[in-house]
Amino acid sequence: MFNNYLKIAARSLLRNKLYSIVTILGLSLGMGCCLLMLVHVQNELSFDRFNQNHERTYRLVAERTTAKGIANDATLPPPLAPSILRDVPQVTRAVRLFTMDNPVPLISNGERRFYENGLYFIDSGFDEVFSVSTISGDLKQALIRPNTVVITEEVARRYFGADDPLGKVLSLNGTLSLEVTAVIKSLPANSSIRPELLVSFSTLRNWVGEAFVESWQNNTCQIFVLLEPHASSEEAANRLTGSLRAHLGESSTLRKIFFQPLDRLHLYSYRDYAIASSGDIQSVLLLAGIATLVLLVACVNYVNLTTSRLVMRAKEVGVRKLIGATRSQLVRQFLVEAFMTIAIALAVGLVAVEITLPTLQAALGASFATSMLGTWPSWMLPIGAVTAIGMLSALYPASILSSLKPLESARGFAHSGSRRALLRKGMIVFQFALTVMLIIGTWTVYNQVEFVQRASLGLNKDDVVIVPIRDQNLRKNPEALKASLMQIASVQHVGAAALLPGGPVGRARYRAGDKSAEGSMSMLWVDPDFIGTLGLTMNAGRPFTAQIATDAAEAFIINEKAAAQLGWADPMKAVGEPFELVGGKKGTIIGVVKDFNFFSLHRGIEPLVMHIWPWMNYMLIRFDQGRRTEILDNIGEVYRKFDPVNPFTWTLLRDNFDRSYDQDKRLEGTFAGFSLLAILIACSGLVSLAAFTAERRTKEIGVRKVLGASTSGIVALLTREYLILVLLANLLAWPVAYVVMNRWLQDFAYRVDIGVATFLVAGLVSALIAMLTVSYHALRAAGANPVEALRYE
Repeated sequence: MFNNYLKIAARSLLRNKLYSIVTILGLSLGMGCCLLMLVHVQNELSFDRFNQNHERTYRLVAERTTAKGIANDATLPPPLAPSILRDVPQVTRAVRLFTMDNPVPLISNGERRFYENGLYFIDSGFDEVFSVSTISGDLKQALIRPNTVVITEEVARRYFGADDPLGKVLSLNGTLSLEVTAVIKSLPANSSIRPELLVSFSTLRNWVGEAFVESWQNNTCQIFVLLEPHASSEEAANRLTGSLRAHLGESSTLRKIFFQPLDRLHLYSYRDYAIASSGDIQSVLLLAGIATLVLLVACVNYVNLTTSRLVMRAKEVGVRKLIGATRSQLVRQFLVEAFMTIAIALAVGLVAVEITLPTLQAALGASFATSMLGTWPSWMLPIGAVTAIGMLSALYPASILSSLKPLESARGFAHSGSRRALLRKGMIVFQFALTVMLIIGTWTVYNQVEFVQRASLGLNKDDVVIVPIRDQNLRKNPEALKASLMQIASVQHVGAAALLPGGPVGRARYRAGDKSAEGSMSMLWVDPDFIGTLGLTMNAGRPFTAQIATDAAEAFIINEKAAAQLGWADPMKAVGEPFELVGGKKGTIIGVVKDFNFFSLHRGIEPLVMHIWPWMNYMLIRFDQGRRTEILDNIGEVYRKFDPVNPFTWTLLRDNFDRSYDQDKRLEGTFAGFSLLAILIACSGLVSLAAFTAERRTKEIGVRKVLGASTSGIVALLTREYLILVLLANLLAWPVAYVVMNRWLQDFAYRVDIGVATFLVAGLVSALIAMLTVSYHALRAAGANPVEALRYE
């Protein structure tokens, strides 16, 4: 019996080739799209779960009070780690992790020199917290001594080729020699933290000094802890909060410490605090929702196409019933047909996924297996889910077809009926409503990304180049280099800074005015020419100057936001007031600069203090944009004269800001791609439905033409119904799309408005799509010979 079902199903698909192709194409696009996103979601949710003790491993996060309210910060004082082991019995291991990326360090072995982004200073015992595989060496002893480093096998090949790296030496920035004591395998792609070089934490103590490592005011380390089995993380966090407050004092902005589970680092840290991973649960959910919408469009398209052909299958059903077929047999028959259609669509979708998975990986900035065959078990859940949804979509058409009355259907009198016609129209409305929502989402994301990239930040970011300063002597005394750079034609300003706008900045505790005002704010370490180089505007007071010797030791410049936070509504009143960094520099406020965005536009302008620092990490050069290539060559020549050892590298300040929007740009591209898929699926279904409608109304069209109806009138008659449905779909989609996209925009401090134009554009696009899709068959039907039409049937 089953073989007979298969034969009939195959004959049905081959007999109606256009219908079969359209149906399979729509389903395969929807299934492939959904499978791609499910693989991506599965990969995102798997982060850090490979660690053997991930359920007991946590990253410490501080909850602090800021001018804008409550904020989270994952960087903590270095001495907190040993304090944890003394004060919190639930903790069995505490590991500090200090990232060296400001600027990116240069590692060398003879002529082999590379800038390495994955260098971390870390405590011994990190292998008890993170699951790593040792290739050679003893990890228990590898990071106890100063000036030792553990490297991955890729780094070993990069610097030592096929030689055994154990005992050999790597140079850090040409000043520090590190002995290789162990080699490990690289952590997998679904790890939030992927170190390439692990330097012993005792090296940092010897290199930068005891004061840096033992300061409770120095929030520079991420700290990971391993708890005892079944220990309460909340109890441990409460105990630790009290211990940290005792060291920081009552004036600290710290509210509490909480323990963030290791497997939540990747998706729940985006834009809140420093983290080595860049996932975002909101983006994952949004992309999963988009994929689900596309699959729903495909399923609705399938149901609609199947039910629209009830008339074509009515005589077949009637004959089968008259010769004894039961309803259950007919249901099984039509389900086998549906299963065959879905199976073919799934096979086509899987092939498409295999081909496009690397492209998706690049588009989303993700790293996961690019072959289905190598990770087949992980595909079973998404394949099963997609197949189940497809089969559920087939149940309704199967039940409708099997319920037709035998006598009427055998005589070919089965018609759609008002209820089924209403349902079919409802599904068209639903299908186009989902498509319109995707169009609105794509347009909104595009507008927002364009807005944040064009918006004025209050500083000059377009024609400023950043050159990292790697030579130790140049960092302490860059004045000669600055003077030489100013001799280059079209170079307008040269400044320097320890940290840059657009990236992570410092944070400082302060006392100001009569010393009753105390809190914390963002901080930039700059040189006297920084303000002029970035084109910042003074609101009150004066900028820094090298001609006044006390500026380096005693002067502070704050922004308008900081002046308001400190209680000075008039910025002029802040000038001359005392200001001090807790545990550090003391002096006076010499000026107030107009507010500017030193973060991306995801965040609003925050209070900021700037002061001169004797240790610069970056040179900032403002130049004539029209001669960029020539000027960069000249800058490189000058820089190499002062630092012939380190390779010359540069970036644009604009790029420094634009990197903050990489996630949004990826979302924009994904939205656009999926919207196009949804439109293709909807159009394929509409083409088939329009052809069916025109075929069903052939005699009616012939009669109308004989009675004098024009071609344009016939076309209007056939297209009006679909345009009304598309208009209704827009009215349903607009409020839902507004709520969803408005919620997404809340992630930006500065954002575009979702105006009426957005909805009108979506409405016009969807109407145009429907018109173009339906008009071909409408014109074809309207232009047919009425005599032939009246002879129809």
